[in-house]
Amino acid sequence: MKSNENLPRTLSDTQLDGYFLGNRSIKTRQVTNLLISTSFGANAILYAAWLGYAMGIWAIVIQIAWCLSFILLSKFSNQIYKYTSLHDFLGVKFGNVVRIISAICSALGLLYFMGWEIAIAQSGLESLAFNNVNWNLIVGTFILIAIVYTFINGRKLVSVIDTILNALKFIILIIIVIALGINLGSSGDLSFNLIIPSFSESVAVLGILGFVTNLVFNLSWQFVDNSSWQTISSNSSEDKHGTKKSLFGASGGVFLTVAFLGTFLGAFLRVRTGLDSDNILGAVSLGMSSNLANITNFSVAALLLLSMISLVDNSTLSVAQSIISDIGLFKKNLENNKYKLNIVRVITIVLGLIAAWGVRVFIDFLGGSIFDFVYVFIILQLSLLGPILVGFISKKSNSKYIWVSIVLPLIIGFSLSIIGTITGMTELVDVAGTASAISSIIFASIINNIKNELKD
Repeated sequence: MKSNENLPRTLSDTQLDGYFLGNRSIKTRQVTNLLISTSFGANAILYAAWLGYAMGIWAIVIQIAWCLSFILLSKFSNQIYKYTSLHDFLGVKFGNVVRIISAICSALGLLYFMGWEIAIAQSGLESLAFNNVNWNLIVGTFILIAIVYTFINGRKLVSVIDTILNALKFIILIIIVIALGINLGSSGDLSFNLIIPSFSESVAVLGILGFVTNLVFNLSWQFVDNSSWQTISSNSSEDKHGTKKSLFGASGGVFLTVAFLGTFLGAFLRVRTGLDSDNILGAVSLGMSSNLANITNFSVAALLLLSMISLVDNSTLSVAQSIISDIGLFKKNLENNKYKLNIVRVITIVLGLIAAWGVRVFIDFLGGSIFDFVYVFIILQLSLLGPILVGFISKKSNSKYIWVSIVLPLIIGFSLSIIGTITGMTELVDVAGTASAISSIIFASIINNIKNELKD
C-alpha cells in the first residue's frame, strides 16, 4: 500500500489509525457498504415506510435528496480523504478550538442518534404480532454482538460484517415488499390513485415547512456526519478514484433499498387506515394467512435487528474516534502505553453501552421519551454545516473565530426547540434543525469574509 505520511492527519499512531480507519486499506466495495449501512438503519426503514404511507410514491422525492447528498459530497471526496475525520479537517482549517467543539457536537449527537436508533428498532419490534417475546433481551443481545465485533478489530472487521449484513437486509426487504404487494394485489385493495396521490396532496400532509425541513436535513446529513467522513478516509489509497466511486455506489445502493423499496413498502400500506409511526411495521402482515404473517413478521424483525447493529457499529467507531483522537480526552492515558489499543477498545465498548442504555436512562430522568428529543442530534450535527462548506470552498479558510458559526446556530436551534416545546408551537421545533443549518452557513461565510478582507 502506498505511504500516507504526507497526509495532514491528527493521528500518527499506527495502532489507532488501524483501529479507526483500517490502515486506509479498506476496499472500495466495502467502503460503499459501510456508507450504505449508516443510511440503511432501523430508523431509515421506519422513516421511509412512514413517509411512503403519508405521501405515497411522492415520498421518494425526499429520499432522493438523501441519495443526492452522497453525490454532492463526492465533489469534495479528495479533500475529505486527506484527513482522519470531520474534526481533523476543521481543526487543520480553523484551529484546535474548532476541532474540539465540532468533536463534542459529533460525539454527543451520535451518542443520542444511536440511542434513538435502538429505541426505534425496539418500537418497531414491539409492534409485531409476537407473543411472550422479550425484545429487551433480544435487542440487548444484538447490541452486544455489534459492540464485541467492533471491539475485536475495529474498522476492518466492521467493513466485512456490514457487507454481509447489507446483502441480507436487501434480500429480506425485497421479499417483504414483494410479499406485501402480491397479497394486496390479490385482495384487490391496491389502486393507482392510492399509491400515487396528487403531489400537492402529498406535500400538504407534511406541510410546506415540514417538506422543506426534510429536504434540508437529507441534503446536509452526509456533510455533517463524521461516521461518513471516517468511512471515506478508510478507503484504500491504492485506488485513487475509490472515494468518489464509493460515494456514487452508496447513493445508488441507498436509492434501491431505502428510497425505492422503503417508499413502496409504506405506499402499499396506504390501504390500511389509522396507522402511525409506532405501528406501521406491525401492519405489514395484516390480511395475510397465519403462516405467511408469521414469516413476514419474522422477516421484519430480522430486518430491524440487522439494520440496527450495522448502524451502531459504525457510529460507535465514530464517537470513539471523536472522543479519543479529536477531543483527546484520554490522551495522557494513551501516550507511551503499550496497552493503548486495548484501552481504546475498552473505551469503545463503554461508549456503545452508554448509547444503548445510558441515553434512554438520562431522557427518562428528564421526564420525557427519547422520541420527544429527536431534535437534539439534528441540531448538534447541522450546526457544523457552515464551517465545513467554507472549509471546502474557500481558499483562505483559516479564521480561528469560525467556532462562533457553530455555537450561535446551536443556541438558535435549541432556543427554537425549547420555546416550541413550552408554547406548543410544534412548527418551531420542526424548523430548529433547518434554522441551525442556514444560520451556520451565514455566520461562517460572514466570519470568513471579514477575516479575509482584513488580511487583504
